Amino acid sequence: MTRTSLLRSALALVTAVVLPMSVATAQTDSAAARSRAGMYDATQHVAFTGVTVVRVDTVKAASGTGSSLSAVFAAGNDSLTAWLAPAEFLTANSVTLAAGDVIDISGSKVMMEGKPALIASEIKKGEAKVVLRDKATGAPAWPQGTARP
Repeated sequence: MTRTSLLRSALALVTAVVLPMSVATAQTDSAAARSRAGMYDATQHVAFTGVTVVRVDTVKAASGTGSSLSAVFAAGNDSLTAWLAPAEFLTANSVTLAAGDVIDISGSKVMMEGKPALIASEIKKGEAKVVLRDKATGAPAWPQGTARP
């Protein structure tokens, strides 16, 4: 076999094996985002202003690529977990979160695993404001096929 033939064979193998795996990964990664969008209820929209972030959690995507963020914040005497967005989406929109940050956050208040949670639709930290989901439908604002919360 010539070098060109070997390269073509290798490219064909990569296309036949890796591309379908990448498509499956993208479908798996966006499935959780669609699932949360399905839980999103616009009639349960709530907004919190000046709340303090207690903890930020990074959740690896099932595919092993990318990660998404959730944040626990203090709301009065209670704490609430907010499902946010892929870490890359927040970073690209100039929002980073850490314990102690004061934020404004809104979204759909839902029950997850028997506990109240927030599927966040918008977050504001300082002057940076990011729309995470469509307020009416809960559809994610980030490109599908990326990591999800």
